[in-house]
Amino acid sequence: DSLRNHSSVYGGKPGIAHSLSVKLDAAEAAEKRGNLQAKAGALGAFENEVRAKTGKGLTAAQARVLLTLAKTL
Repeated sequence: DSLRNHSSVYGGKPGIAHSLSVKLDAAEAAEKRGNLQAKAGALGAFENEVRAKTGKGLTAAQARVLLTLAKTL
């Protein structure tokens, strides 16, 4: 929940927040199915998106927070 909340606040632009949320939804769904490989893939996609949006909607500090929280999942 913390990662999702930070993503929506930091995302700023609706497109960024939505894109990050979709990836977190996919990771959560995969975990519920017991598919840890798919969960890891969705979280990897989330991390890639954060890196891609750093400087283009996310500050470096915001990206660090999101990436750190993602690693706790």
